Amino acid sequence: MKTIYEANDAILEFDEEKTTLYITWKGEVSETSVIKVLSLAAKASYLTDTIHWLIDRRQLESYEAEARIWVKNDFIDKVGKELIQKTDKIAAVMSDSAMAQVSSNVLIDLIVEQNPNIAFKEFDMVLPASNWLIGSVEETKEEPKKKKGFFSRK
Repeated sequence: MKTIYEANDAILEFDEEKTTLYITWKGEVSETSVIKVLSLAAKASYLTDTIHWLIDRRQLESYEAEARIWVKNDFIDKVGKELIQKTDKIAAVMSDSAMAQVSSNVLIDLIVEQNPNIAFKEFDMVLPASNWLIGSVEETKEEPKKKKGFFSRK
């Protein structure tokens, strides 16, 4: 996995092998970071036919108003158009902040409106989200316990 961008409020990483963008939002995310992260994510989409997103929002508090406006006015229809069409799954790790959660989901809904084939799912932790994206969700089936009878053979 390669770190493409890192700031106090945002990290963008790309795993070429898994064709997955890892976006981490922290604190109040600036318009500058949103533009940088999503523009670079759009460029990463040129390397692949399909792409997944894992958005880690555990430390997200909010987005600057200008950042939300940019996503709606510039990213959806212009900068991110190809990225959105190549996206098949978005996994989001939930934020501790209810307002940040709502704000983030509104932005994700705008993206999914542009490509209704995107599967979106929320998770409490990063590992299950990552596993879901690559299709390796482990079943937690337990083997039935066999009773050993008095006369049973080994």
